[in-house]
Amino acid sequence: MPVLVFGAVLAKYTVADIEVSFRATHMPYTHYMGMQSDILRESMYVFNDLLTFGNFLSTVPSMDGVIPSFDENRETLVVVVSKSEPCVYLPIVRAVYHQTWLSEVPNRQSILVSIAHEAPSNEDNVTCEPNNPISYIYNIVIVEKTNLPVSLEMPI
Repeated sequence: MPVLVFGAVLAKYTVADIEVSFRATHMPYTHYMGMQSDILRESMYVFNDLLTFGNFLSTVPSMDGVIPSFDENRETLVVVVSKSEPCVYLPIVRAVYHQTWLSEVPNRQSILVSIAHEAPSNEDNVTCEPNNPISYIYNIVIVEKTNLPVSLEMPI
C-alpha cells in the first residue's frame, strides 16, 4: 500500500514474483477535458512541440471543449482518450506524478498520469445521451517540459 512521506508516495508491489518499488512525487499540472468522436479507441499522445500538436488537432475536429496552447520551450502536453459512459462515469485526471524507480531498473524515471472513473457533475463538459451510452472523452494535461517516458494508470 502506498505511503505518503514528505510529499512523495513510496510504493512497493509484487508483479510475477518480482518486487517493484518506486518513489512518486506529485507534479503540478493544468487539466482540460471534453468529448470527441474521431478517435474511437483508448490512446495517449505526448507532444513537445506546437507543430506536431497542431497536426494532431487537425485530425480530431470533433474536440468540443477548450483546446489549450502550450509553451513548447517550457511545457509538455499529454492527450489521453478514454472510453466513457457519460451517464455513469467519466475518466478524469486526478494526479500526475514524477516517478523514480527504486528496484528493477534503479533510478529510472518516468511521468505517470493517473485517471479515475468518477460520476459526472454539472461542471463537466459532457452530455449524457442514454441512447448512445458509450463515448470517448479526452483529457489534456500540461506539465513542465520533459523528455521522460509517460505512462498511464487507469481503471479498466
